[in-house]
Amino acid sequence: MANRYWVGGTDTWDATAGLKWALTSGGIGGQAVPTSSDTVFFDANSGANTVTLGANANCLTLTMTGFTGTLAFSTFKISIAGNNATVYVGATTFSTSGTKLLEFTYSGATGTRTISPAGSTEANAVNISVIAGTDIVSIGNNLASIDFTGFSGTFSNAAKTIYGNLTISTGMTLSAGTGIITFGATSGTKTITTNGKTLDFPVIFNGVGGIFQLQDAMTVGSTRTINLTSGTLDMNNKNLTCGIFSSSGTATRSITFGTAGIYVTGSSGTIFNIDTATSFTYTGSGNFYFTYSGSTGTRGIFFGALGASQTNVPNIYVNAGSDTVTLEAGRIYKTVDFTGFTGTLTNVSITLYGSLVLSTGMTVGSGANTVTFVGSLSNQITTNGQTLDFPITFGGTGGTWQLQDAMTVGSTRTITLTSGTLDMNNKNLTCGFFGTSNSNIRSIAFGTAQIYVTGNNGGIWTSGTATNFSYTGTGIINATYSGSVGTRSIGAGGTETNSLNFNITAGSDIVSISGTSKTYKSINLTGFSGTWSSDNWIYTIYGSLTIPATVTATSATSTYTGPITFGATSATNTITTSGLTIPTGITFNGVGSTFQFQDALTIGSSFALTLINGTVQLKSGATNTVGSFATSGTNIKGLQASVAGSQATLSQASGTVSVSYLSIKDSAATGGAVWQAYTTNNNTDSGNNTGWDFGSIFVLGSDNNVRLRSFTQRGRD
Repeated sequence: MANRYWVGGTDTWDATAGLKWALTSGGIGGQAVPTSSDTVFFDANSGANTVTLGANANCLTLTMTGFTGTLAFSTFKISIAGNNATVYVGATTFSTSGTKLLEFTYSGATGTRTISPAGSTEANAVNISVIAGTDIVSIGNNLASIDFTGFSGTFSNAAKTIYGNLTISTGMTLSAGTGIITFGATSGTKTITTNGKTLDFPVIFNGVGGIFQLQDAMTVGSTRTINLTSGTLDMNNKNLTCGIFSSSGTATRSITFGTAGIYVTGSSGTIFNIDTATSFTYTGSGNFYFTYSGSTGTRGIFFGALGASQTNVPNIYVNAGSDTVTLEAGRIYKTVDFTGFTGTLTNVSITLYGSLVLSTGMTVGSGANTVTFVGSLSNQITTNGQTLDFPITFGGTGGTWQLQDAMTVGSTRTITLTSGTLDMNNKNLTCGFFGTSNSNIRSIAFGTAQIYVTGNNGGIWTSGTATNFSYTGTGIINATYSGSVGTRSIGAGGTETNSLNFNITAGSDIVSISGTSKTYKSINLTGFSGTWSSDNWIYTIYGSLTIPATVTATSATSTYTGPITFGATSATNTITTSGLTIPTGITFNGVGSTFQFQDALTIGSSFALTLINGTVQLKSGATNTVGSFATSGTNIKGLQASVAGSQATLSQASGTVSVSYLSIKDSAATGGAVWQAYTTNNNTDSGNNTGWDFGSIFVLGSDNNVRLRSFTQRGRD
């Protein structure tokens, strides 16, 4: 073994010895060309020259300390045969070109080969190929590619930056450690081949403009972190497994998932962190799977305090574990799926751009923090029988959230529909309170399902501003609180096409129809035994009204104004009052609809029954008492009995009733009032009527004296 120092100036390293090589630094040339038994040096005395490989070269070790020239590989390589020593020492002072390949050929098992590139820049970094050996290899910083094909020894962990490819062989061993391997290429596509080996050390991808492409599935140890700082991680449809995944920052970075996913195996602590998602993007599945199966600690999963949008939010799948999982407050996620998880999910305020799937065996924490569903996509919610004991908000223009099973939200919690479509998919929805009072485009697809509102002592339903609200299906809201505490208020607005049906099925508290000019489809109080109240009794019902005898009616204020307006424009709608005195007026104003009383009507003495449009059928055989009766408008409307040929009695205590444009049938007018239905006022006697005066009033004479003459239906003046 001999030393060889380059003293040949700018020349070619080939089989020609000439005066290129000396025994000492700066010595006299003339030594033989280095062989695999010689130690080779390029140093300060080698000059700022260019040394070009004219053929494959050999040496025992290679040291570049102090060299300021250029080592031009062309298309050739340098084979280094040394072992149990530092077999290569690089330097930051020289430059390289060509293949830049150093091949390490020792095939034995003795000692440790140390390869020390010594901090070369990306442009000058050399490629390392360890083609044989069962010994230990330690490689320092910085280098281009590392290829271990043919090596079956141990790769010692140490911090390093790789600007090129990494290829691990199937027969080698990778030692564990905390030394970080950084993939730092800033251009081109660099490949990573692990051949089934676990990289039990931290890995960083940090190269703006660089692409790091997996050639097979890559696994990093369960306590180790993969950090995507910049550049593109191209998974190439190959799964990636690590203990912790991090990519929080503002540098431009992306993940190309394809059909693959990232599997995070860590436990206890922040195991996923893209808290600042500024300049982060991805394509493909976007799926992160959290697979820790133990019960220890709390796993924190953080995404998107800053820089998150619908397009860059990942999907979270917590597939195992009986520990605690927290999705950090104020963060944003896409789909969150807990299938297989049996631990506890803490309640925090989060935003979901995707679907939510809960598992049957998990525990869902309660709290006042809101989970908000947003976005413009179609997503699903599967609760698997879990109660979501926290507020829920749906809000995303064009978004749809479809229930996959019955959904229950806690009795003190509110569901708010701000925009988008809540598709109940024929599955019932239960919550404490429900609100959708705004002018955004929003809808509920009930199908055959219904909403059950269980809250009390507050606004259990709020949709007073119904602009741009619509629904399909049943449109039935059931208020099911069974206690006696407080006042439940219902404030709903809208038109005939978007007003809702309300059933108050239980309770002995107060139920208040709140606000002015509210609208409802049907109201049914069957099962309720409390007090039916209103702020002012001014609201419209487009369907039926059912009041059981167990209900007391009152006003929430000191005055009873009203009226209640029945405004349906089609079908037959029923009114059941069960002997209750209605403490306000009632107006019928629905062209094309029939309003049929199921029992006797009694209206307070200060209030009127007014017929503007439609047909009112009073209960046959019953006495219906009003404070006053009136008609309005020039459309023909009808007053009938509920059973043809069987009179209904209409009673007013005093005064004169003068109607117009009214067709009257099977009506007995009584009570002390004078009932005028003159035909000259476009009234029609349709038969079986008593107590009505269908006479006419004429103006007689052609002079200036006006004379009135009345002809009653009995022909009297």
